Amino acid sequence: IDDEFEGAVKYAILGLGQGGSRLAETFWNFGYRRVCIINTAEQDLNLIKIPKDRKMLLPGGGAGKDMLLAAKSITDHYEDVLDFLRRGFKGGYDRVLVCLGAGGGSGAGTLRTALDIVHELNISLGIEKSEKDKKVGVMVALPISTEGKKVASNALNISSWLFECVEKDLVSP
Repeated sequence: IDDEFEGAVKYAILGLGQGGSRLAETFWNFGYRRVCIINTAEQDLNLIKIPKDRKMLLPGGGAGKDMLLAAKSITDHYEDVLDFLRRGFKGGYDRVLVCLGAGGGSGAGTLRTALDIVHELNISLGIEKSEKDKKVGVMVALPISTEGKKVASNALNISSWLFECVEKDLVSP
């Protein structure tokens, strides 16, 4: 898989949930070709204009802002997601950028396990060679204040956890 432009760094892009899928689609539109998206809501996947083989629907019929429901879905399909990313990021890359919306269920709910899967993939491909050699970054879209308490709670939860990940060198800046 080759990007449609020349760049100094080869990025693989993973979009999680509706917000992350839209961010990943933007990278696709810029010419990035190692792009994959994962969601629990089929209607959200259908709106994203990238090839179908780059989209993965996790069972559940949508998470409805329920992070635990989305977390269970990706954990139950860990190996399937790993295989999906291995196919979608084929051809080599230097770093992975995981994109998500912090307030939703599918994006925020799948992030923890998705990061584990991406790190496992990186280690298996020799991209990460040690615990401190993290080649994964995270791009988070924060909700606006009028989106409600559940969305704000999800955003606070996942953002707090991400700050801990940065302090522990689990994700790179």
